[in-house]
Amino acid sequence: MTPAEPFRPKRADWLQAGIVAAALFALYAASAPRSVALEDDGLFILSSYFLGIEHPPGYPLFTLIGHLFT
Repeated sequence: MTPAEPFRPKRADWLQAGIVAAALFALYAASAPRSVALEDDGLFILSSYFLGIEHPPGYPLFTLIGHLFT
């Protein structure tokens, strides 16, 4: 029995993976909100003032920066 050769991706494999990654990034960039969504404004203001925890993922940096201005 001969040992199996290790998998080595070809240039075409990398190109296909790059195209898929670029397409997914473009879709995400086109659909992501440019700022905080409208329904979260009040929640973020209160959380920044009281140093509370918002809904997941929590946005800790946004909360700390907001606390500096409240």
